[in-house]
Amino acid sequence: MEAHVDPTLYLLVAVVALVVLGVVAVRFARRPKRRRLRDEYARLVGLPPAQAYEALEHRVEALMQSHPGHPLEWYLDYVLAELKRDRR
Repeated sequence: MEAHVDPTLYLLVAVVALVVLGVVAVRFARRPKRRRLRDEYARLVGLPPAQAYEALEHRVEALMQSHPGHPLEWYLDYVLAELKRDRR
């Protein structure tokens, strides 16, 4: 005998899934861009976070000397783009 599932249950499951995805997206978006970029750098270089952040800081300081006047996010984006490019 086949069990009949109420279509309302499917709707309820879909709504719950959308709410969960929305909460995750909002929490991710609230993380400051600088932190997201720093965390991505640490993940890509495979160093412990403290060492990765120190290496990133030195690289950003060098870029600030050669390309002055940009916001910090620009330098972080630049370093990540270089890293990704060099890994290809």
